Amino acid sequence: MDLNQLIALYHGMDTAHLPIDELDHELRTRSMSDAASRSQKEQALRVRLKEEKIVRAAELALVNENLTKLLREEVVSEEGQIENEKGTGDGNKVQHNATKERLLAANKELITVVHQLMNQIQMLEATQKEKDKPCKTTNSTQIAERVPKNSGDGKPKPNDFFDWLKQKGSVETSLNESEGTESNDKPNVNGASTHRELTVNKRLPVHKWAIHYDGMDNGRKLNEFLKEVEFNARSEHFSEDELFLSAHHLFTHKARAWFMEVNGNNELGSWRRLVEELKAEFLPVDMDYVYERQASNRKQGAREKFQDFYLDMVRIFRNMSSPWDDKRKFEVLFRNTREECQIAMLAANISDIPKMKEFCKKFDAINGNMFRQKKERFSSNLVRIDEIKEQHQHFHNNNRQFFQQKQNNSGGIRHQNRNQDKPKQETEKREQNESSQESREHQNREEPRREYRPEQETKQTQRSSVSVLSGIKALQRIVNAYIPVKRGVCYNCHEPGHGFADCPMELGNGNDYNAKLGPQYVPCVIVAKKGTSSYEVADMNGKSLGVFSAGDLKA
Repeated sequence: MDLNQLIALYHGMDTAHLPIDELDHELRTRSMSDAASRSQKEQALRVRLKEEKIVRAAELALVNENLTKLLREEVVSEEGQIENEKGTGDGNKVQHNATKERLLAANKELITVVHQLMNQIQMLEATQKEKDKPCKTTNSTQIAERVPKNSGDGKPKPNDFFDWLKQKGSVETSLNESEGTESNDKPNVNGASTHRELTVNKRLPVHKWAIHYDGMDNGRKLNEFLKEVEFNARSEHFSEDELFLSAHHLFTHKARAWFMEVNGNNELGSWRRLVEELKAEFLPVDMDYVYERQASNRKQGAREKFQDFYLDMVRIFRNMSSPWDDKRKFEVLFRNTREECQIAMLAANISDIPKMKEFCKKFDAINGNMFRQKKERFSSNLVRIDEIKEQHQHFHNNNRQFFQQKQNNSGGIRHQNRNQDKPKQETEKREQNESSQESREHQNREEPRREYRPEQETKQTQRSSVSVLSGIKALQRIVNAYIPVKRGVCYNCHEPGHGFADCPMELGNGNDYNAKLGPQYVPCVIVAKKGTSSYEVADMNGKSLGVFSAGDLKA
């Protein structure tokens, strides 16, 4: 192969992927050997590498030049901003012109609002004087000082009103700021102190907090107690020193006795030291294990909303001395939710707690019927049970009316018109009772007092025993008269081998008992006594089958 062909082939190679340091390294390795001993291929490669190095150096120079231009432009812009700024005082405090103008504009607006408010107050006071002249006028703006008696009308001055606003912390700058005086540099220390005093006066004292710890729970609620105390202290702007000085209001019973023993002469000295000693005294060693078991065993109820379940779980997580990370909390929450909610979260690819809260809130809103009261809930099973009860009651009422009619027909008119004219029956009963009482009183007056005879009592007991024995004997006779029906025997002809439907004998050829029963006869019957020698037969459903004599039953 010719040298020119090799050079052309080498120039066609792609060396754009090589950085400059690799090209430099390649040149140095080739420069170690003598030029005379190099082959033509090596010389051509060396020349190509030198050319590539020159090209890369030119590219880097271009990039550096562009970067320097950008940096110079940024420096020029920063210098312009610094030149536009002006220093005040000795140069240590620098303020922008824009912020200064904004503060001045806000101050002017505040002054105009205050003047408008003053005018309205003066107008209201003037109208009040005209309405109620004998009454002494009062100035609503003068809170700190009272108007003396010899001070005239007692109209407020603008300076007094502005002083009052400064005391309340509403105005932090004076009127001299609008005029551009030197008062801009001085902070309003008095206003800040009055504002702090105002917040201190509005705070709820510690002895009125509804938080106490008695030390009788084996440390189960100690962490929760400390969290609530620290939260109230932050809300009421109490420092740790102030909280420590008022700590004796937070303990009762056993915990108060311990606090008096440990901090009798202010040995603890700080709130943090008090918390450490309190945990060392009352907090058990396995507290985190107990909370871990509570978190794992706390399952969401079948009718419990996710929000209630989540708040309870957060309370458990908050009381742990070594808190869990969000991933572990999410796993426990996901595992303890309801099964249908877990399936829905898996389908929606929920992977963190905020998404879980939002999704479960929507899920509970969709399934709102689960959280209704029992009266509002509809159940087809309950309706079906009510229908069965009504049918059962209607069936028993019909049977009762049927048997009552039979008894009335056989035993006389005893229960007729029982449910009619109830008020009339009550009035008649009252009249009968009154008449019976009057007759008894009349008999007692006319007849002499009867002597007590034990023979009468013995006769009455004998009569009652005879009636009981007669009733037992009647039941025995009924049981003895009952003849169970044999299986496989025709009810018409009393012959085995065929049924009632296939009986060749005509109906009525047998006894009347079988003829009346017919094909609907149920083998298991109930026999009841009806009169002296007749019996009433009914099936198990309470349907009467007729009245038969003892001879028919024995047949």
